[in-house]
Amino acid sequence: MTNKYLSSIGVAIKHQVHLSDGSPTLYKCRVNFVDASHGQDDFGFRVDKHYFGSRHGKGPCDGEVGVVKRCALNSVKTRKAIIGYARDLYDFCCQGLSLPKVDGDHVHQKRCFMYVSSGEVDRSRSGRTDGIKTVKNTRMLHSFQGAQPFKIVVKESCFCCVCIDTEPGHTGICENQRFTGVAYPVTLKPRKSLNGGEIPDVSGKEPIDSTQKVPPASSSIMDRENSEDR
Repeated sequence: MTNKYLSSIGVAIKHQVHLSDGSPTLYKCRVNFVDASHGQDDFGFRVDKHYFGSRHGKGPCDGEVGVVKRCALNSVKTRKAIIGYARDLYDFCCQGLSLPKVDGDHVHQKRCFMYVSSGEVDRSRSGRTDGIKTVKNTRMLHSFQGAQPFKIVVKESCFCCVCIDTEPGHTGICENQRFTGVAYPVTLKPRKSLNGGEIPDVSGKEPIDSTQKVPPASSSIMDRENSEDR
């Protein structure tokens, strides 16, 4: 929805960078990595994701949310507004908090609101995300660049001219390579599902042969478990 709005006001997006909190259960996770790798197909431009440390990703959006919460709370306390539902909050924000106040005014800041009704966003991406495994060492890395479907390039975050202007996997040398290390690709490899279909696999390991048997536990381990049961 945001990309459609930006396009409607004449913003041509060629490369989109998401700066986000590094919470592994919400943002810095395998599903978002897969979505970033499909940026070119979904939106027509490359999508990169850069993460702060967990619970340390504070930016301009956090300040804007604070403005909305404070104004809504003060209006309810002073009985200037009745906000009981999401639609009420949306109408309140559009009437009093949108910037510019008058269309066509020259301002250095803009603020608009979008109402997302239930079911308006299709969150079902089972064909893309089913069976995805966790990408290793994500806590040590902060930059995940979408290269092509099910392929990303990972490294430490850097915004030097080389890192911003080049495509993922380009041979250009980062100005801060001694700090960020060398970028390397991660292939979201497909693996066999239980029904025989192909599902993405980002484990980085070779597929396990289905005929391979699991080695039995050693006798010492089995004896110890039996003694504990007794």
